[in-house]
Amino acid sequence: MPTLLKKKLRLCTVVFNGFAALIASTLVNSATVTVESIVLIGDPILGVPAGITIDNVTAPILNNQGEIAFAAILASPDFSPFDDNQAILTYAEDNLSIVVRTGDTAPGAGNNASFLGFGGLSFSDQGEVAFTSSVITTGMGMAPDDAPNSINPALFSNAGGNLSLVAMGGEPLTPGMGMGNNVDTFDSFFDPVINDQGVVAFRVEIDEPNVTFQEDRAIFRAEGDTISLVAREGDAAPDVGADVTFAGFLRAPSLNDQGEIAFQASLDLEGADVTLDNDGVIFFADAGGTLSLVAREGDAVPTVGESVSFRVLTNPSLNDQGEIAFFATFDGVGVDFTNNSALFRESDGVLSLVARAGDSAPSVGSGVSFDFFGLPSLNDQGDVAFQSSFEGAGVTDANDSGIFLESDGMLSLLVREGDIIDLGDGDLATIISLSFGNNGFNDLGQIVFSANTSNGSGLFLASPDGIVVSPVPLPAALPLMASGLLGLVAIARRRKSAQA
Repeated sequence: MPTLLKKKLRLCTVVFNGFAALIASTLVNSATVTVESIVLIGDPILGVPAGITIDNVTAPILNNQGEIAFAAILASPDFSPFDDNQAILTYAEDNLSIVVRTGDTAPGAGNNASFLGFGGLSFSDQGEVAFTSSVITTGMGMAPDDAPNSINPALFSNAGGNLSLVAMGGEPLTPGMGMGNNVDTFDSFFDPVINDQGVVAFRVEIDEPNVTFQEDRAIFRAEGDTISLVAREGDAAPDVGADVTFAGFLRAPSLNDQGEIAFQASLDLEGADVTLDNDGVIFFADAGGTLSLVAREGDAVPTVGESVSFRVLTNPSLNDQGEIAFFATFDGVGVDFTNNSALFRESDGVLSLVARAGDSAPSVGSGVSFDFFGLPSLNDQGDVAFQSSFEGAGVTDANDSGIFLESDGMLSLLVREGDIIDLGDGDLATIISLSFGNNGFNDLGQIVFSANTSNGSGLFLASPDGIVVSPVPLPAALPLMASGLLGLVAIARRRKSAQA
């Protein structure tokens, strides 16, 4: 791989388990974080017709090889609104590759079936993807003008090397899943996640004339040609009392390489002792399908004080050790709107606090505290990365959000709105806004995020560097703010030799 680092401005840093936190100082005596621009809006893609460029990117996912998958909108002066301008791409070893594009043949979906659009996306360490799609079948074997089009939701994966259909709208569920004498079918698919063994977990809506809204949503696991149920509305929910059933499944499940799943759910209010104050839950399903309760709204939260209970639970992130990180709000003694939310980690039945609203946010200035948290991302070392907004002295709309790391009880800042970055060849830009999801953190300590800058937008990869042996003075012109530092983050602009 060619050396792509154009310029490195070392920041004053403190190392937490190999990560760097920016602080107000004039010396560097530890490590830096290097941020590389992976894809910028307007970048060309080789291997497709000339003039096609990246117009928009969403949902970046980072695997443990440092590879990235993302959805993109493509642009060309020759495109009309109905051209095949959506794609799923991967980035590996400095190359961009198109996995699939609208208009491509949809394998297994029938004759004359092609991809119309893409939804949820997941990416494994094997470089395999799973995604939802709308599939259009034109002409029923005749000319498109001679027969109506048929559009169906579907779920695909390229586990094993070949892109193939996992399930499609209208197909029957697994045997024994029908209600009465009727045959339930898949209606739509959401939030697929794929692990290194090619297992895919996903949420579905179920269709059949006699299926009610109390039983039309479920979570399934697909392994090879076998699709099995994890949990369904109307099924008994264990560990929460007699005659209590699931009433809904919210957001994406989280799947690890052992085939275990963590998911967010709600309980039926008609169950014994179920109220609006305790109907939200997070569950864990082992590889054999046995369910167990992780946390429930209304339960005590001893890590934040006496007489404090969970109010909202959401967004579980599961690692290969079976640990789970999640976001929660709570209420009780000493809790108000300034400190009523936090990120938690559960390990071997022990709940620990990752970060809490109202607590001091590191490296963003004295008197600055966390305000609200985004989705947590948990790696196999038990480290948690997350985005948070903050408020306090020197904080404005231009610098009030950043990406943080918690490792071994230590918090550090990785990148912040207002940081100045080098897009390559001295092209400096200020981060205007950034976004980090719960699939953007890997075991190498790298983080992928999307950002809008003063000179374009795109995807960026933040990686911890090695140890800096000798203290190095910062440049005299480094701009300072009241918060202590407006960081100049080290950037390597990747000039890609993209291959389709």
